Amino acid sequence: MTDEIGPTLKKGHQFINESQVKDNRSCRKNGGLAAWEPTGALEWTVECTTSAIQDLLLFKKLYPEHKTREIDNFIKTAAKYIENVQMSNGSWYGSWGVCFTYASWFALVGLAATGKSYYNCLAICRGVEFLLNFQTDDGGWGESYLSLTRVQEKTSENIRIQLGQHTCKGSLYVGSVL
Repeated sequence: MTDEIGPTLKKGHQFINESQVKDNRSCRKNGGLAAWEPTGALEWTVECTTSAIQDLLLFKKLYPEHKTREIDNFIKTAAKYIENVQMSNGSWYGSWGVCFTYASWFALVGLAATGKSYYNCLAICRGVEFLLNFQTDDGGWGESYLSLTRVQEKTSENIRIQLGQHTCKGSLYVGSVL
């Protein structure tokens, strides 16, 4: 079978290597990453920044000697970006639908991945406090896709289960017990 697909895989690998972006313009000086084309994106997102942190930490485990200084610097700068874009109420504003709970979950996970926890990071404490205060009387969290355009947290109570999952996962990930 290797004889059959080997040349195809080799050609695909060569294409990927030649298509690779050599000058990384997706990371901004503030540490954030854009959700789509870096040169045209107006905003950077907590979600994409957290995903990049997690990916680079995994990469470091697999290739601990490769560009250590650059990767460590990116992770440090990205964590600072996440802390800096936290809103005054302790939440983070995301770029997808139910943006406050979703982005807060990503932010908590991203900060925790860099070694921060509920016990050593003020941004995490404030984020968990936001989630606790945002919880509805019945124990759920109510936010609709409309929160993205209205820039307000509580807009609906229709999707509590999904939001509850994001909220609990984020809080548990950082060592907080809700």
